[in-house]
Amino acid sequence: MKEISLAQNGEEKGPYSLAQVKAMYFGGAITSDTFYWFEGMSQWQPISELFSSEQESEAIPVPRIAAYQSSIPNRVAETMQNVNQRTDTSGAAICSLIFGLIGVFPLAIIMGHVAKKSIKDSTSLTGSGLAVAGLVLGYVELSVFLVIVVTISILFELGREPTGTFEPISSQLSNTSQ
Repeated sequence: MKEISLAQNGEEKGPYSLAQVKAMYFGGAITSDTFYWFEGMSQWQPISELFSSEQESEAIPVPRIAAYQSSIPNRVAETMQNVNQRTDTSGAAICSLIFGLIGVFPLAIIMGHVAKKSIKDSTSLTGSGLAVAGLVLGYVELSVFLVIVVTISILFELGREPTGTFEPISSQLSNTSQ
């Protein structure tokens, strides 16, 4: 049976048997951000992949690449460095989309522009698509609002009674000449 090594928080532990790893995984002692490796694997893999097909599976997955590299600590460091470079979604982008969905177009537009600027200036923020969606919704709602206001204004003016009396220009001209 293969001996499995685990890497959690940049620290290598083990080796463990498959039964021990399974008990730790399903018992909650190790989390999904833990990586596993055994001899014959080319790189460390997330522990969730070990049990992804079936929770009670006894089989260890066959490594995709069988080439063995002896630099295990370097691979652990590389893998953990990639995990630590996770990106966050911009809160302003999420707010922009939510405001756009509920119809608060001024805030959707403002937050969308704030999000686009902060995402552009940051290397770790994502969510540009959310910001664009919030902006589109905000501007569409603004356009609809303006059309409604203009339509109501026109209808209001058409429905009003004229307040003054109007005389034809020809009668005004004839009065001035006399």
